[in-house]
Amino acid sequence: MQPASLRMTDQIHRDIEQHFRGEGLFYDRRKGFYKDQGQPIKRIISVNAVAQAVISIMLQRPDDARGRPGDYFKDEQRYRSIFATTKVPLPTYLACVRIVRHVDSYLSKRIALDRRDAKNLVHYVAAMAVRELAGTKIPAASRLPRTDQLKDDLLLAVLRNVQRFYFKLVKVADSDLVARGPALLKRLNAQWDRNRKKTKKSG
Repeated sequence: MQPASLRMTDQIHRDIEQHFRGEGLFYDRRKGFYKDQGQPIKRIISVNAVAQAVISIMLQRPDDARGRPGDYFKDEQRYRSIFATTKVPLPTYLACVRIVRHVDSYLSKRIALDRRDAKNLVHYVAAMAVRELAGTKIPAASRLPRTDQLKDDLLLAVLRNVQRFYFKLVKVADSDLVARGPALLKRLNAQWDRNRKKTKKSG
Protein backbone atom coordinates (compact mmCIF):
# COMPACT_ATOMS: atom_id res chain seq x y z
CA MET A 1 0.00 0.00 0.00
CA GLN A 2 1.28 3.47 -0.92
CA PRO A 3 2.19 5.82 1.99
CA ALA A 4 -0.45 8.32 0.79
CA SER A 5 -3.18 5.67 1.03
CA LEU A 6 -2.44 5.16 4.72
CA ARG A 7 -3.13 8.85 5.39
CA MET A 8 -6.49 9.09 3.66
CA THR A 9 -8.55 8.43 6.77
CA ASP A 10 -7.08 11.53 8.45
CA GLN A 11 -9.72 14.18 9.09
CA ILE A 12 -7.93 16.76 6.96
CA HIS A 13 -8.51 14.68 3.83
CA ARG A 14 -12.19 14.26 4.64
CA ASP A 15 -12.40 18.03 5.09
CA ILE A 16 -10.67 18.69 1.77
CA GLU A 17 -13.02 16.26 0.05
CA GLN A 18 -16.07 18.01 1.48
CA HIS A 19 -14.72 21.47 0.62
CA PHE A 20 -13.99 20.46 -2.97
CA ARG A 21 -17.45 18.95 -3.40
CA GLY A 22 -18.94 22.28 -2.39
CA GLU A 23 -17.12 23.76 -5.39
CA GLY A 24 -18.18 21.03 -7.81
CA LEU A 25 -14.86 19.17 -7.67
CA PHE A 26 -14.05 15.72 -6.36
CA TYR A 27 -11.01 14.98 -4.21
CA ASP A 28 -9.95 11.43 -5.03
CA ARG A 29 -9.36 10.43 -1.41
CA ARG A 30 -10.68 6.95 -2.18
CA LYS A 31 -8.86 6.25 -5.42
CA GLY A 32 -11.25 5.57 -8.28
CA PHE A 33 -14.39 6.21 -6.20
CA TYR A 34 -15.64 9.20 -8.16
CA LYS A 35 -14.60 7.74 -11.51
CA ASP A 36 -16.73 4.68 -10.73
CA GLN A 37 -19.59 7.05 -9.93
CA GLY A 38 -19.30 8.52 -13.42
CA GLN A 39 -18.03 11.94 -12.41
CA PRO A 40 -16.19 13.88 -15.18
CA ILE A 41 -12.46 13.21 -15.14
CA LYS A 42 -11.70 16.94 -15.34
CA ARG A 43 -13.51 17.47 -12.04
CA ILE A 44 -11.65 14.72 -10.18
CA ILE A 45 -8.55 15.95 -8.35
CA SER A 46 -5.99 13.38 -7.27
CA VAL A 47 -4.38 13.42 -3.85
CA ASN A 48 -1.01 13.75 -5.57
CA ALA A 49 -2.17 16.82 -7.53
CA VAL A 50 -3.29 18.55 -4.33
CA ALA A 51 0.00 17.74 -2.61
CA GLN A 52 2.01 18.99 -5.59
CA ALA A 53 0.02 22.22 -5.76
CA VAL A 54 0.53 23.04 -2.09
CA ILE A 55 4.21 22.04 -2.16
CA SER A 56 4.92 24.28 -5.14
CA ILE A 57 2.78 27.25 -4.13
CA MET A 58 2.82 27.43 -0.33
CA LEU A 59 6.24 25.90 0.32
CA GLN A 60 7.76 27.28 -2.89
CA ARG A 61 9.37 23.92 -3.61
CA PRO A 62 8.51 23.21 -7.26
CA ASP A 63 11.44 20.77 -7.42
CA ASP A 64 9.85 18.60 -4.75
CA ALA A 65 6.42 19.01 -6.35
CA ARG A 66 7.81 17.71 -9.65
CA GLY A 67 10.06 15.00 -8.31
CA ARG A 68 9.23 13.96 -4.76
CA PRO A 69 5.61 14.61 -3.69
CA GLY A 70 5.40 11.09 -2.27
CA ASP A 71 8.09 11.92 0.28
CA TYR A 72 5.63 14.27 1.97
CA PHE A 73 3.48 11.31 2.95
CA LYS A 74 6.38 9.30 4.37
CA ASP A 75 7.86 11.88 6.75
CA GLU A 76 5.66 13.24 9.55
CA GLN A 77 7.15 16.72 9.60
CA ARG A 78 6.85 17.10 5.84
CA TYR A 79 3.34 15.69 5.90
CA ARG A 80 2.26 18.23 8.51
CA SER A 81 3.81 21.05 6.48
CA ILE A 82 1.15 20.56 3.81
CA PHE A 83 -1.69 18.70 5.54
CA ALA A 84 -2.28 20.69 8.71
CA THR A 85 -4.94 23.40 8.70
CA THR A 86 -2.93 25.41 11.23
CA LYS A 87 -0.36 25.89 8.45
CA VAL A 88 -2.57 25.59 5.37
CA PRO A 89 -6.14 26.93 5.76
CA LEU A 90 -8.73 24.68 4.11
CA PRO A 91 -9.66 27.04 1.21
CA THR A 92 -5.98 27.24 0.31
CA TYR A 93 -5.93 23.69 -1.05
CA LEU A 94 -8.46 24.59 -3.70
CA ALA A 95 -6.74 27.92 -4.43
CA CYS A 96 -3.42 26.17 -5.05
CA VAL A 97 -4.99 23.54 -7.30
CA ARG A 98 -6.75 26.21 -9.33
CA ILE A 99 -3.52 28.18 -9.77
CA VAL A 100 -1.58 25.16 -11.00
CA ARG A 101 -4.42 24.11 -13.31
CA HIS A 102 -4.61 27.62 -14.74
CA VAL A 103 -0.87 27.67 -15.41
CA ASP A 104 -1.00 24.17 -16.92
CA SER A 105 -3.78 25.29 -19.24
CA TYR A 106 -1.73 28.32 -20.28
CA LEU A 107 1.36 26.21 -20.98
CA SER A 108 -0.67 23.69 -22.99
CA LYS A 109 -1.52 26.48 -25.44
CA ARG A 110 2.13 27.37 -26.01
CA ILE A 111 2.68 25.62 -29.35
CA ALA A 112 6.45 26.07 -29.21
CA LEU A 113 6.66 24.43 -25.77
CA ASP A 114 7.28 20.69 -25.76
CA ARG A 115 4.80 18.81 -23.56
CA ARG A 116 7.62 17.21 -21.60
CA ASP A 117 9.06 20.63 -20.84
CA ALA A 118 5.61 21.95 -19.93
CA LYS A 119 5.21 19.13 -17.42
CA ASN A 120 8.62 19.90 -15.97
CA LEU A 121 8.01 23.64 -15.75
CA VAL A 122 4.38 23.99 -14.67
CA HIS A 123 5.11 23.99 -10.93
CA TYR A 124 8.04 26.38 -11.37
CA VAL A 125 5.99 28.85 -13.39
CA ALA A 126 3.10 28.61 -10.92
CA ALA A 127 5.38 29.11 -7.93
CA MET A 128 7.27 32.06 -9.43
CA ALA A 129 4.11 33.76 -10.71
CA VAL A 130 2.55 33.58 -7.25
CA ARG A 131 5.77 34.89 -5.75
CA GLU A 132 5.70 37.87 -8.10
CA LEU A 133 2.08 38.72 -7.36
CA ALA A 134 2.38 38.18 -3.61
CA GLY A 135 5.61 40.18 -3.51
CA THR A 136 7.22 37.75 -1.11
CA LYS A 137 9.40 34.67 -1.38
CA ILE A 138 7.09 32.48 0.71
CA PRO A 139 3.50 33.66 0.18
CA ALA A 140 0.92 33.75 2.95
CA ALA A 141 -2.37 32.01 2.25
CA SER A 142 -4.13 35.36 2.47
CA ARG A 143 -2.00 36.74 -0.37
CA LEU A 144 -2.55 34.02 -2.94
CA PRO A 145 -3.78 35.49 -6.22
CA ARG A 146 -7.02 34.61 -7.93
CA THR A 147 -6.64 32.90 -11.27
CA ASP A 148 -7.95 36.00 -13.05
CA GLN A 149 -4.89 37.83 -11.74
CA LEU A 150 -2.60 35.38 -13.52
CA LYS A 151 -2.58 37.35 -16.75
CA ASP A 152 -0.99 35.90 -19.88
CA ASP A 153 1.66 38.62 -20.03
CA LEU A 154 2.79 37.83 -16.49
CA LEU A 155 2.86 34.08 -17.16
CA LEU A 156 4.81 34.62 -20.37
CA ALA A 157 7.41 36.74 -18.59
CA VAL A 158 7.75 34.18 -15.80
CA LEU A 159 7.93 31.29 -18.27
CA ARG A 160 10.67 32.95 -20.30
CA ASN A 161 12.68 33.64 -17.17
CA VAL A 162 12.35 30.07 -15.89
CA GLN A 163 13.16 28.70 -19.34
CA ARG A 164 16.33 30.76 -19.49
CA PHE A 165 17.78 28.91 -16.51
CA TYR A 166 16.15 25.59 -17.37
CA PHE A 167 17.57 25.32 -20.89
CA LYS A 168 21.06 26.27 -19.72
CA LEU A 169 20.94 23.38 -17.27
CA VAL A 170 19.40 21.01 -19.83
CA LYS A 171 22.50 21.43 -21.98
CA VAL A 172 24.44 19.32 -19.47
CA ALA A 173 21.73 17.17 -17.85
CA ASP A 174 18.48 15.36 -18.66
CA SER A 175 15.50 17.72 -18.54
CA ASP A 176 13.57 15.57 -16.04
CA LEU A 177 16.57 15.50 -13.73
CA VAL A 178 16.90 19.28 -14.01
CA ALA A 179 13.26 19.79 -13.02
CA ARG A 180 13.54 17.38 -10.11
CA GLY A 181 16.96 18.50 -8.93
CA PRO A 182 18.03 21.47 -6.78
CA ALA A 183 19.94 23.59 -9.32
CA LEU A 184 17.03 25.27 -11.13
CA LEU A 185 15.28 26.41 -7.97
CA LYS A 186 18.59 27.49 -6.46
CA ARG A 187 19.22 29.79 -9.41
CA LEU A 188 15.70 31.21 -9.36
CA ASN A 189 15.95 31.87 -5.62
CA ALA A 190 19.32 33.57 -6.05
CA GLN A 191 17.86 35.79 -8.77
CA TRP A 192 14.90 36.68 -6.55
CA ASP A 193 17.21 37.60 -3.67
CA ARG A 194 19.38 39.78 -5.92
CA ASN A 195 16.38 41.60 -7.31
CA ARG A 196 14.96 42.21 -3.82
CA LYS A 197 18.26 43.69 -2.65
CA LYS A 198 18.35 46.01 -5.66
CA THR A 199 14.76 47.09 -4.98
CA LYS A 200 15.55 47.87 -1.33
CA LYS A 201 18.63 49.87 -2.26
CA SER A 202 16.80 51.88 -4.91
CA GLY A 203 13.91 52.50 -2.48
